[in-house]
Amino acid sequence: MSKPSDKKRYDTSGRDFNATLDYPDYTVAGGTQAIAQLEELIEKNDPARPPLPGTYKALADQYMFRFYAEHNPQDLDAAVKANQESVTMVPPEDPLHAIFLQNVAVTLQERLAIKETAEDYNAAIQSLQEAIRLTPEWNSTRASFLKDLADIFWTRYQSWQDLKDLAATLQNFKEAADISAFDSQLKEMRAECLDGLGKAWRARFTRLRDLKDLDTAQQKLKESVALTPDSDPTKPARLQTLAEILGDRYKWQKKPKDIHAAIENHRKAIKLTPEDDPGRAITLEAAVQTYLERYEALGDQKDLDIALELYHESMELIPPDDSNIGLFHGQLAELLLARYKKSGNLNDLEVSLQMYQEIVDSMDETHRDKLMLMSALSHCFESRFDKTGDLRDLESSIQICQEVVDKMLPQNTSAADYLNALASALAERYERTKNPADLDAVNMYYAASLKGTIKPEAAWTQATYWASFLNKFQPSNLPTAYEAAFNLLPDIMWIGNSISVRHEAIRRIDIGKVTSTATKSCIDSLLFTSAIQILEQGLATVFQQILQLKPDVTGVDPLKAERLKQISVELYSSSAKGLELVIERDELLEDIRKEHTYFLRPKPYEILRQAAQGGPVIILNSHEKGCDALIILNPTSEPLHIPLPNLTSDLLKSQRGVLKILLQKCNIGIRGGGSTSSKIFDVLKSHGASLKDHLKPKFSARGTRLDAHQEGPMIVSTQQAFADMLNWLWTEIVRPVYQVLETHGIQGGRLWWLPTGEFSGLPLHASPPTAQFIHSYTATLGSLLEAHAKKSAATGSQPKTFGIVGVTQTGPLKKQYLQGVREEVEKIISVVGESNVNKLEGKDATVNAVMTQLQQCPWIHLACHGTQDPVDPTKSRLLLYRGNLELNTILEKPLPNAQFVFLAACQSAMGDAELVNESFHLGGGFIAAGFRSAVGTLWSMNDEDGPLVAELVYSHLVRDGKEPEVYDTAEALQLAVAELKARKDVPYERWIPFIHLGI
Repeated sequence: MSKPSDKKRYDTSGRDFNATLDYPDYTVAGGTQAIAQLEELIEKNDPARPPLPGTYKALADQYMFRFYAEHNPQDLDAAVKANQESVTMVPPEDPLHAIFLQNVAVTLQERLAIKETAEDYNAAIQSLQEAIRLTPEWNSTRASFLKDLADIFWTRYQSWQDLKDLAATLQNFKEAADISAFDSQLKEMRAECLDGLGKAWRARFTRLRDLKDLDTAQQKLKESVALTPDSDPTKPARLQTLAEILGDRYKWQKKPKDIHAAIENHRKAIKLTPEDDPGRAITLEAAVQTYLERYEALGDQKDLDIALELYHESMELIPPDDSNIGLFHGQLAELLLARYKKSGNLNDLEVSLQMYQEIVDSMDETHRDKLMLMSALSHCFESRFDKTGDLRDLESSIQICQEVVDKMLPQNTSAADYLNALASALAERYERTKNPADLDAVNMYYAASLKGTIKPEAAWTQATYWASFLNKFQPSNLPTAYEAAFNLLPDIMWIGNSISVRHEAIRRIDIGKVTSTATKSCIDSLLFTSAIQILEQGLATVFQQILQLKPDVTGVDPLKAERLKQISVELYSSSAKGLELVIERDELLEDIRKEHTYFLRPKPYEILRQAAQGGPVIILNSHEKGCDALIILNPTSEPLHIPLPNLTSDLLKSQRGVLKILLQKCNIGIRGGGSTSSKIFDVLKSHGASLKDHLKPKFSARGTRLDAHQEGPMIVSTQQAFADMLNWLWTEIVRPVYQVLETHGIQGGRLWWLPTGEFSGLPLHASPPTAQFIHSYTATLGSLLEAHAKKSAATGSQPKTFGIVGVTQTGPLKKQYLQGVREEVEKIISVVGESNVNKLEGKDATVNAVMTQLQQCPWIHLACHGTQDPVDPTKSRLLLYRGNLELNTILEKPLPNAQFVFLAACQSAMGDAELVNESFHLGGGFIAAGFRSAVGTLWSMNDEDGPLVAELVYSHLVRDGKEPEVYDTAEALQLAVAELKARKDVPYERWIPFIHLGI
């Protein structure tokens, strides 16, 4: 039993304490006597000696002392009531009022440890918030209140997983730590706050997967450990937490130094924990887990041997009647199971299973860890079934899983894992027995598991497994599973994280593959509208989030719309406040959606098909099992499906490789260059000629708009290779689409390509032998919808000012590469009129000046160097005079007047196939930033073509003195490229790269 002084956290100065009671050595009998005396004093209410605040304070203390001794909840209730009464007897201006409020919160927190209720959480939080409000800033007592408040928010977050509580935890621990940093007497409190911050930042990483949070967690724990003397009994626990954080980082980054450092911190924690310390067993147990993790990761038998030694040492410290003895036995079972997974020795599995069975059988039904150990036992049965194929083991696993699910409480933090385990086991049985009841149960339990408290990425894995099961056995129900999976993306791709972190998440969970698989599965099941809805959710996830931060707020309450805009702007640049901003944004969106159901939500097909209001949209999906096109003819039509039987993902990838090698031979830069593969050679060979024949040099040309590494003549490859590729694209992809359009009476006009996966980057627009249609591209249906939606608001309300940027060299001592830029600028001015132009040329084209121009001018022409960043697309940039303008900077700024941008720069429209259809090339980035239309290039344009194409485009836009219209830009580009193509000796690689994006 702990002494009262070990647990008591109240202020015991007891001002006005009027009960002279002597109980220095606490006993239950003495405490009961003290309670009786104090209650008699209060009940008597003698006017000559009335009960004072300290009387109630002393009564609360005594109830708490007896509660710690006997664990009777009624004593805890009485302590809460007495503390609450003490608060009412002290005016708010008295410093004791705040202290008594803190005591109320502490007793409520003790009661929450027994039974969690929203009422007690709210009351504890309100008490401390009021205490903080009444206490001057930078007061040491205020730090204590802030720390206690952080503790309560942290406790509630651990149970309820509400991000608002995590944000409040971080904020209050930080404020408390800041105050304690200026008071040497608060060194211990600062160490506690830093420890709390480390744990909270680790939890934030667990939810949001930003590795910077894990780095911050490590930093805070290291500071806490450094402030904690070796004699402090809390130091081993802090070293243990630091070790766990390092272990987390190892799991994500796979740097051996992290797991080694984690082990070293465990060793220090063990060394600092006395052999007779009751907590030594827990310290040893934590070290066992990390040694086990290193064994599973690196396979060193010594780690398993040390883990077993530490386990046996911990068992010597545990009394046989300890209520947690089963957990420690379970650790040995876990070690044996790990060894089985490495060695395949069935004996280890048998012993592990037997141990788990004995542990479970010996545990009381009410033990809090029984369900967890039962789940481990079911896993052992399933592992043995996988090894032997004995259906009796599968039946045992299902039976135990079902029992766990039946017994668990809905708020159990492992509920999702238990439901998923049951669904997976039932799916195994259904594959063998085809019992319809199992199929229904699989769907029910998988669906239920995704509604529980579960980490988003774990839920994603479960949902995709469920979908793969349905694809084999119940395709008609596929949309349910995939909708559940893709609805998780906003949590996985958390909008408060940096774009680079979100891009890493795209690669980590392989959204591209899942999206193409989901789309293909729905297509094969003839669920075409579901295929489009799912594809739209998976496409360009980050791109769509950028659009969400520049929302169309037409019809939304002006005050809410303005606040949403403010939050969106802050989210671009905020890191420290990202969590709070996203929470506020989510609450605001929920409010707005009461009147606007689909505001910034995944839209149903009935809305998505409105993207075809300007002409057909052709969606291309590539998958290892086949490729398909889906056509939306108009805003009222159902999707049309065109199978593309001669295409495979590998073939498309090879064609991209063909294009890459041809451009390399032309000395033209393209993103992600590499060596020629046998597949490329095979594709060329299948076209009836050798690689050598296709790559004969023919002539040279002037420099292209590459960065400063490009010099000298450009050797251009044979035109036959390009001709063959365009003919192949026409035959296999574009002509089948044209044929379907013609059968529906569509003979010409506009059309939009939405290529995904391996279709990305292929010059579909250049393949038709005639100019029957005007081709454009779009990253998503949503972005095309957005561009159309801006049309009515923009028409007639904006100045038709042309902003022109011309950069021939990036600094006074830099070589001048783009000699055609000056001519290009002059030709545009001659066409549109100097009075309509805001020109930035040469040394005037600085980053700040160009950014200002982007914000002011509706029509932008950028004639300069440009580069793509394949690792972080948001760092793709325009090379200006003495500085670079990164795409991320452009995305951060509001561009209220944006209409059209002509990117006469290198590779301004070449995206990344690994990111599904993440159109974060420069052209797609400008669309995301707010431009309705853009002209870009798939690869570096030739410098001498800039003046001609620009002159022709703008001449068409202002023909006959008319005002330029965004919707005319696609036709203007087509006419300009047609004239360039018709000129003598202009090779394919010079006219193909120009593409149009947007409306």
